[in-house]
Amino acid sequence: MLKMIRSIKEEDDNNNIIYVDKEKEQFDFIHNYQDLNEYIKSKWVKGKMNYILVDEIQDIEMFERIVRSFCTEPDAEVIVTGSNAKMLSSDLSTLPC
Repeated sequence: MLKMIRSIKEEDDNNNIIYVDKEKEQFDFIHNYQDLNEYIKSKWVKGKMNYILVDEIQDIEMFERIVRSFCTEPDAEVIVTGSNAKMLSSDLSTLPC
């Protein structure tokens, strides 16, 4: 699903896609919300709509902190997915945007 969203959003030159797939080895360095924050900031483009797409978000410790932070940015949209059962927790539903 994220790959489909990514390809649709990439068609518009006014969009910047920041994509993290924790199943891929290239993202093994992202362990916690600080690492994710640094990565997003390094890919951020001012003047464009920044779409932050993160797959397997549950593999990032305390991810909620950064997701909530970027949800408040007017030039950002955050879409996260996860396959872990703990993602279905009722506690989690109160955390993201």
